[in-house]
Amino acid sequence: MVTAEVDVTPVQTTVKGLERADIHRVLRDADGLVDLLSDFNCAEAAKVVDDLAAHLRSATHVDAARLIVQLALLCAEEDKPGQSSMCSLSRAVVAFVVDCMRFVAANDTEFVLVEFVSTASLVCGYDVLLKIGHVHRSVCTRSSGDVGSAAQSEATAKAVEHATEIWLQRANRVLSSSDAM
Repeated sequence: MVTAEVDVTPVQTTVKGLERADIHRVLRDADGLVDLLSDFNCAEAAKVVDDLAAHLRSATHVDAARLIVQLALLCAEEDKPGQSSMCSLSRAVVAFVVDCMRFVAANDTEFVLVEFVSTASLVCGYDVLLKIGHVHRSVCTRSSGDVGSAAQSEATAKAVEHATEIWLQRANRVLSSSDAM
């Protein structure tokens, strides 16, 4: 039996039985991702996010915008069990988001980035902005002359600039509040 999604890379079953087919289903339809990952501790959730990232290259359809927004909601949670593992979850989410942004349409880039930095923790938002800014600068220097790349590049630059403004406003509010200390 041949399916539309063929991946020649051997993939093992992931944490708590999340199979390759389930991972591709989540990549296609992100609804319920926060609920799914909320059932795991931070280390397990990071493993699932890493598995999602590993399957991005073989996915035939990726619901990138909703995946990123769902992960922003996950990173907004402050009371997840296993806080000592929150750093590994944050790193996994940031790496996934940066890689997943290539699936976001140019006209949705700004919305997705602003939504992420408005919702996720300040640390995750900052890391995503740094990494996307770095990737954007690398791509710009390599793709001069391509009109399509130029349009995408301009959209990304504007999106990063706007998302950075939103992130700075959030950071300033936190720093000026009495809860910051």
